[in-house]
Amino acid sequence: MRGDVFSKAAYVIREISTEHPLVNGNKRLAFALGVLLLRKARYELSVDSDATIALMLRVARGEVSKKELKSWLRNRSKKI
Repeated sequence: MRGDVFSKAAYVIREISTEHPLVNGNKRLAFALGVLLLRKARYELSVDSDATIALMLRVARGEVSKKELKSWLRNRSKKI
């Protein structure tokens, strides 16, 4: 997978959220893996739970592009 850490995190989040590999917990798993990728690259995501829930519901419905998600992650992350 090419691209920066934000591209990779956006890809993982979208694919797991929209492809539904699990019976339950797809959005939670997707978001957790995205956060883990960012942390491994020494970024911390700063979001509130309401904004995250709203975003993940939109992602799961296929309403968020990878580009939009990448931007959302980048704008809410800071290097640690």
